[in-house]
Amino acid sequence: MGRLLGETRTADLADAHVAVCARRAGTPVATSDADDLRLLDPGLALIAL
Repeated sequence: MGRLLGETRTADLADAHVAVCARRAGTPVATSDADDLRLLDPGLALIAL
């Protein structure tokens, strides 16, 4: 997660954790914070709430 945060120059550990877990599991993420998650991983399948 530290590498992801460093590469994207972001600081939200919770968002990074969600992004990494979703990528590993291959599952979409339901979120009200889609913009921040897109910064971390533009390829994530997101369900905007």
